[in-house]
Amino acid sequence: MTVRYAAVSLFFVVAVGVLWTAELRAGDWLRFRGPDGSGIAEASDLPAELDVEKNLLWKVSSGKGTSSPVIAGGRLFLTAFEGETRLLKCFDANSGELLWNKSVPAARREVTTAPGGPANPSPVADEANVYAFFPDSGLVCFTHGGEARWQVPLGPFHSFHGVTASLVLADGHVIVLADQLQDSFLAAFNCQSGAEAWKASRQDGPIGGYSSPATRVTAKGTELIVSGPMEVVGYDAASGRRNWSIEGVANAPVSVPVVSGNRVFVCEPSFTENPFKIDSLLRHDKNKDGELSFEELESQVPLYRIAKRIDTSWGNGDGKINAEEMEKAFKSFIGGGGLVAIELDDKQQPVGTRVSWSYRKSVPQIPSLLLYDRSLFFINDGGILTSVQPVSGEIIKRARLGHGAKFYASPVAAAGKLLLIDTEGKISIVSAESEWKVLSTNQLGQGCYATPAITGGRVYVRGETDLFCFGI
Repeated sequence: MTVRYAAVSLFFVVAVGVLWTAELRAGDWLRFRGPDGSGIAEASDLPAELDVEKNLLWKVSSGKGTSSPVIAGGRLFLTAFEGETRLLKCFDANSGELLWNKSVPAARREVTTAPGGPANPSPVADEANVYAFFPDSGLVCFTHGGEARWQVPLGPFHSFHGVTASLVLADGHVIVLADQLQDSFLAAFNCQSGAEAWKASRQDGPIGGYSSPATRVTAKGTELIVSGPMEVVGYDAASGRRNWSIEGVANAPVSVPVVSGNRVFVCEPSFTENPFKIDSLLRHDKNKDGELSFEELESQVPLYRIAKRIDTSWGNGDGKINAEEMEKAFKSFIGGGGLVAIELDDKQQPVGTRVSWSYRKSVPQIPSLLLYDRSLFFINDGGILTSVQPVSGEIIKRARLGHGAKFYASPVAAAGKLLLIDTEGKISIVSAESEWKVLSTNQLGQGCYATPAITGGRVYVRGETDLFCFGI
């Protein structure tokens, strides 16, 4: 792996890194979904409503992108893009002032599908640095003061919707997950140098995977839990060794695993029949023979990649796919998925891995679960919020919020309240109890696809064009 350093001496880079080392604050939101990726903030209070007329503290332009903001030492970081330039931005979390804006040139064009784009994976921060991943540029590291430390080129990738997994930190490593149609991997890079520490090959699914890793601390060290095509796997964060795996509970997940002790919850839609039939693609069948050749899909890059993947692994290698091959490729999707509770033992032995319960009726595709105050919550398109007893899987309450379109942002929580935002920018504050109640409903004024950040009693929301800060 080649590491390109900034055009300064290593001594100066390290000195700058020390100079800009921040004192992390209790409740900092260092990664996607905050502390341990749980979606739960340590804030002692949370606004009872997010109203742009009543308690909006500031609003600034965020730039294009769907990544979520992270906060460390009073600084807020997010990624964006303009044309062929990828951007890492740093704001003063208190005032909204733009402190610096660093550009990273795109090395090529990577496939993405709306609303995702070149700035989809969320960055991650520690006390000295912020790390960002642009699939068409690579992995970069800057100090909190905006000084470039290192850059690692990665790719090209072979994804269908784009590489979307957000970064996490574990055992002094930056973790990159790329579940795609071929050459899927999980890799760790040294936080100080960018050098590759280890790389583990992963299964390639028929349409890839779009989840981010979760972390779990055990007696043996930090474990990365990854929900991806065909299986959920626990990896040793220090070495990349597989500790355990379980098949049949994941196909093409988007939501992040939720960890509670020796219990792991994963979630994705479940199907009673193949959801990806060839009929939906036959508009590209130019010669009307009921099959799709590579030539017919050549201009449709994502579909071309899927066809090639299916023909190679489930077809006969003749350069085209038919209905039978599509059925073989997506057979595992039938009856799999759903909301699944996985039990692990302290010894991390495969025999100790089992499914304790599952629920497969209308679970979300994109938003992650939220385990808070002894209840498990999930939100569906249409604004249906469900609370679940996490040990038994019993449904406690399932009802509509009263509004809601599609949901991409994951629920977050603090101070006994849940915060939910749909793609139209409709905001709900809900009491975090099993028999939850809607406390307030407001409108952001623009669409929202990013998960909010919470710290110090403030809520930071990235809309389609602006970054909002709400406070008490």
